[in-house]
Amino acid sequence: LGKFSYSRELDPSKVEVVCREDSVYIGELDPITGLKQGIGILVTTEGRMYEGEWRRDQKHGYGREIVLNEFYFIGNWYDDRRSGTGKMTLSDGTTKEGCWSRYSRSKFLITYPDGRQVHSGS
Repeated sequence: LGKFSYSRELDPSKVEVVCREDSVYIGELDPITGLKQGIGILVTTEGRMYEGEWRRDQKHGYGREIVLNEFYFIGNWYDDRRSGTGKMTLSDGTTKEGCWSRYSRSKFLITYPDGRQVHSGS
C-alpha cells in the first residue's frame, strides 16, 4: 500500500520492539508507563495491522488499519475508535468515505464497484 506519512517523523532512538503471543509492536513507547505512545505499527496473528499514532496504548490520531481479506481504513482515531474523517475500502472494492463518530450514527458516501453512490447515516 505504500509509505505512510505522519505529521512528524518517527524518532529512531525511541523505537522499541514488543513481542507478545498474538502480536508484534514496533514503535514508540512511553518511557515511564511502557504503553504505546507516539508512532508505531502493530501486527497481530489474526491478520490485523495498524500503523499510525498512539496515545496511552490506544489508536489515537491519524492512522491506517488493514484487516486481511476484509477492509483497509485510513483516517482519524480517538481512544481506539475510528472518529472523524476517514475512508474504508472493503475487499470487494466498495468504499465508505465520510465522518466516523464515536457517539452517534456516522455519515458516509458509499461507492460501489459498479460506480453507484449512496449517502448513508443521519
